[in-house]
Amino acid sequence: MRSSGCVAIGPPAKMGPDSRTPVPPCRPPTANRTTRAEAFRPHAVLLDIGLPVLDGYEVARRLRANRALDGILLIALTGYGQDADRERSRGVGFDYYS
Repeated sequence: MRSSGCVAIGPPAKMGPDSRTPVPPCRPPTANRTTRAEAFRPHAVLLDIGLPVLDGYEVARRLRANRALDGILLIALTGYGQDADRERSRGVGFDYYS
């Protein structure tokens, strides 16, 4: 059964000194992130493509390779706007690109 809530499958963001600016986490992503998604079974994942260490394309590939996560909606959030970036996102399994 799927939950209707929201969960971060990466480390939580911290707030900067002015409490309005997110500070990216220092910890690199690990292989158990898809395991977290599998346990939670989200309806949708909003995923930044420009992640350090393990980019959003690879995270999307891993999520799509996990049969327990069939049917989730993957949405790429990025500043990349070239046609090649959009094609690459479709190729790894993103449903939408923004």
